Amino acid sequence: MAIFSKYPIIDKGYINFPNSSNGAMYVDLTINKDIIRVYNLHLESYRTDAVHQLNNPKSYSALINRIGKAEKTRKEQVFLIKSHIDKFKGKVIISGDFNSTQFSSTYNSLKDSRKDTFIEAGSGFGSTYNLFNYPFRLDYILVDDSFEVLSHENFKLKISDHEPIITRLVVN
Repeated sequence: MAIFSKYPIIDKGYINFPNSSNGAMYVDLTINKDIIRVYNLHLESYRTDAVHQLNNPKSYSALINRIGKAEKTRKEQVFLIKSHIDKFKGKVIISGDFNSTQFSSTYNSLKDSRKDTFIEAGSGFGSTYNLFNYPFRLDYILVDDSFEVLSHENFKLKISDHEPIITRLVVN
């Protein structure tokens, strides 16, 4: 994970997720006279090696257990993130790989009253990850209501198993 900025970074930090190789980082940026906190998250995945065994009926129980465990872990990770956000009194951008669809409690808990830049200015399915050629939107940029979303774009690049996204924002 990384966050690059043309704006001055005045603070930064990492949020460790216990018992996970995943984590979150943040930077505080000065833009005009505002301090904006940008989070980059990588939440727990399903570890799709079990998904690839769907043609083996004996693997179903392992898959179901893995899904349940990942959901529980993400719920704990979201609690840590939201607790961290609650201590910050400025404007917030949350971005990253949530490893959850927009119908999940993970997404909805983080979205809360924030704008989803894809919903505001994206087009098409917004897919960022494909599993068995089925498109999923697992990567997001969520912004406080004080931002105006000018654009949201997905890139069909093969530099990762996820596709990158970008948004253009105006701070109000």
